Amino acid sequence: MKRRTVLLVLAVMIAVVIAVSIYYTAGPEPESPVSDEPADDQRVEISLVEIEDIQTMELVSPQRTLRFFKEGEQWQVEHPYPIVLDQNSVIDLAYSFGRLYSEKVIDPSPADLTRYGLD
Repeated sequence: MKRRTVLLVLAVMIAVVIAVSIYYTAGPEPESPVSDEPADDQRVEISLVEIEDIQTMELVSPQRTLRFFKEGEQWQVEHPYPIVLDQNSVIDLAYSFGRLYSEKVIDPSPADLTRYGLD
């Protein structure tokens, strides 16, 4: 009796595996994800600088200013004490600074840039 139960459970498991594989191979096509990113022709280039040309970067906040600078091929940070930087993270930051695009144009010819923090 126990052997029949094991064989029955095994047969049911095999049938489930076959049904799932048939569903995934012959089932409906997955919908393509909808992207919130604007099309390339709608993006406006803000900054296009080669990463090799970036020598310093500053991140300014009300609490502090972080200044990164390139010394040879290594990025350093001005700080009260020495810090070992993850070079890949700083290169990613430089890439973000060098390749800035807007998602939409708010005002194509603004009269007062200070309202956008660009004084």
